[in-house]
Amino acid sequence: LEKAAAKGDVGAVNDIGVIHETKGNYDKAMEFYQLAALFGSEVAIHNAGNLYETGKGVDANYALAMILYRRSAKQNYPHAFYKIATFYQYGKSVKKDEKKAFEWAMKGVHLELKTKEESACLVTVGYYYEMGIGVKKNYNKALKYYSLAAERGSAVGKFDAALIHLYKKNSKKHTR
Repeated sequence: LEKAAAKGDVGAVNDIGVIHETKGNYDKAMEFYQLAALFGSEVAIHNAGNLYETGKGVDANYALAMILYRRSAKQNYPHAFYKIATFYQYGKSVKKDEKKAFEWAMKGVHLELKTKEESACLVTVGYYYEMGIGVKKNYNKALKYYSLAAERGSAVGKFDAALIHLYKKNSKKHTR
């Protein structure tokens, strides 16, 4: 990775940051995320936001995390949409607004369906339909999104789809 980073591979720069983060070297991770972000890496921007959200290696700062998530979302990084949705769902640095939470998660779903990279928004939209967060409760729609996440290998999607099958009587599909 160091050789690739030295040759200007921005993804490698971000990956070095990830390695430092997993080892608990948060200051070093932030250095690499900031460097990759300077060159436009939406993933690094998101990762830096996550450090500010969790307070790892820096003072926790939801407002700055939200700014970074929005910047990452402008570059169409799907997981940033999930993070923004959760900030609206719980009122982190923004006024709690479940409808906006649903809207942001749904924007992320559209990206996830195109890129097939993630399933966080799929699971989140399923959950919002199941619980009636920002949208009318609808178990069949919840099952649809959980199942799409499950098809991508999401353990959470599989589990939540199974629960819909087991406990929600209006589901039209059956378990195997």
